[in-house]
Amino acid sequence: MGCNTPQTKMTDKNKRPGREVKIEKGPFKGKTVVSPSPDDKIYSKELEPYVEKILEAVGHPEAMVSDMSMIGDFCDKYDLAPDPEMSAKKGRNIHKMIRRPEEEKTWLEDVSAKVGFEVKMDNYIYQVAEKLQKEED
Repeated sequence: MGCNTPQTKMTDKNKRPGREVKIEKGPFKGKTVVSPSPDDKIYSKELEPYVEKILEAVGHPEAMVSDMSMIGDFCDKYDLAPDPEMSAKKGRNIHKMIRRPEEEKTWLEDVSAKVGFEVKMDNYIYQVAEKLQKEED
């Protein structure tokens, strides 16, 4: 779960790296999702140690990421609260995310300190990895 970036499927207006894949089994059968592409920059051997450092810094070394993964995707400084209005519209229980800005700010400062420069919630992980690589060269 992320603080600010829900996953969306690829459309002509919203080109995203990866490829559309239709799920054939399980509870999401028939749904179309965007699968990471093997051409994603984040999978390059040169960036691997930097991506690992970033994932460690955000507290999720086990995470699978793609070129669309952002720093904010790993922030867990929010609460979930029932959303009665949306639940009534959808006919099922819906929760909304209640952000905790001060805790987000502290978390982001901690991640920035671990990485070695300021990062923002909407920074793509592969771009942060590229910057880390350039700073080491």
